[in-house]
Amino acid sequence: DRIKFSREEAQDLGSSVTAYGSYGTDIATVGFNLRALWPKAGFSDFSLSGTYRAFKSDYYTVDENDQLYRDATAEMGFKFRNVNYLRLTDPLQLQFGAEARLIRNDYDYFIGPYTNVFGEAVPAFSRAMGTDAVQSGLFANANWKPFYGLSLNLGARADYYSFNGHFFVSPRLSFSQKITERLSLVASFGIFHQNLPLEL
Repeated sequence: DRIKFSREEAQDLGSSVTAYGSYGTDIATVGFNLRALWPKAGFSDFSLSGTYRAFKSDYYTVDENDQLYRDATAEMGFKFRNVNYLRLTDPLQLQFGAEARLIRNDYDYFIGPYTNVFGEAVPAFSRAMGTDAVQSGLFANANWKPFYGLSLNLGARADYYSFNGHFFVSPRLSFSQKITERLSLVASFGIFHQNLPLEL
């Protein structure tokens, strides 16, 4: 997808508009899933996917046509995920699995020279680099229905991010009580962790 604001369009709007440019995003994903049935009480899903995302921004001054800003970021990732479903008894079911994601980011970043609010001249800055990271996780969840109308869920997820060495454990708990055919009481609690995207 592309959004473009030309220099001529900016000039037509008058002196209040000092910059023009463009912004674009390309995203593509491909993958497949394989399901294996267990003899009696469950099944496993295995999936592998690849994603490519590219962001490009270019902005220039209207008067001098000098480059103000450029950001060309490309991220490519491959993800493997396994989820297993096991029915131990009629009221008790388990879900557990693992996933791993390999990420490659490439940057090309530029900020043109400018004068800040204090009247100081700030020189141009540019940086081009690449980073690699692995995100991996394990998770498990138990669903228990001790009697009709009540459903209890207890689970946890552990994640590791190689880019900054962070390790997180995220617990979760929920229950649902059916009161009538059209009314249920639901409550849940959980802790969620998300690592900063590499493009930041």
